[in-house]
Amino acid sequence: MSYKRNIKKLVTVLPILILSTITIINIVSADTVWYDNFDDKEADGWETEILDWDLSDAFTGEAAEFDMSGGSLKAPGETPGNIWYLATYNCSQDTGTWMFDVNVVDTDWEHFYVFLMTDDWADYPRKAYSYDLIFVTEHGDLEPDSKGGIVLFKRNGWSAVWDTISEWSSTEEITGMHNIIVTRDPDGVFDVYLDDELIIHVEDEEPEFDVFSTFRFEASSGPEIDNIVVLDTYDVETARAWSEPEPEPEPVEESDGGIPGFTVYSIIVGILLGISLIWLGSSKKLPLFY
Repeated sequence: MSYKRNIKKLVTVLPILILSTITIINIVSADTVWYDNFDDKEADGWETEILDWDLSDAFTGEAAEFDMSGGSLKAPGETPGNIWYLATYNCSQDTGTWMFDVNVVDTDWEHFYVFLMTDDWADYPRKAYSYDLIFVTEHGDLEPDSKGGIVLFKRNGWSAVWDTISEWSSTEEITGMHNIIVTRDPDGVFDVYLDDELIIHVEDEEPEFDVFSTFRFEASSGPEIDNIVVLDTYDVETARAWSEPEPEPEPVEESDGGIPGFTVYSIIVGILLGISLIWLGSSKKLPLFY
């Protein structure tokens, strides 16, 4: 076998080996920070709490039982009243993309919250920092002829004051299921998409904080959230093209006398590369092993 023929075969074989290896390893996109679609009807990793606004301290410390029967995180109960339900997931992301579906329901309170990023809320509300979306089903402080909208808010920490960064209002009912995508870049520019339509583009000109620890969903009875995805890129097209990663394979248990750091995948890769080198080195004109 000639040297040139070996090189031609190397060029032919190596891409196949590489593609096969990538397929075997099931590489997961590094852009995905976390996601939850609640298909297992479990709120694994979430902390929940009942809020009672009839009390001087609304935080009761009592775990809330969200309705998971539909494969989403739904605020339970039949009548809103002054009882709200809070679900919290640890996430320190401060730039990137937040994507989720929400079912907007008209409640007695006429609004609910998705806190994209917030701190631990010590001594709530006076020491809370957050950026959040408020889904409004009545005009409230929006345009008088609106039938609801979405408000991008921030809570500035020590004053318990909610500051409106930007808002969008609709002359049509916004109840029902909607897809939301929010991006925030390092300059503090927010883009908010409702069902793929850009409805808010704004820069927070006075960012007062950039250290966060949680993502939160807070609502009275009825609203629900689903298909949550948080990415470390602020490219909306990447978010739209996102698909659920394949489960990571379980590592092979190391036997007595095994070599640390080796898995079945590294062994397969080594075998494939070894075969190719032996094959190429079998030619006397290609001194790979001399």
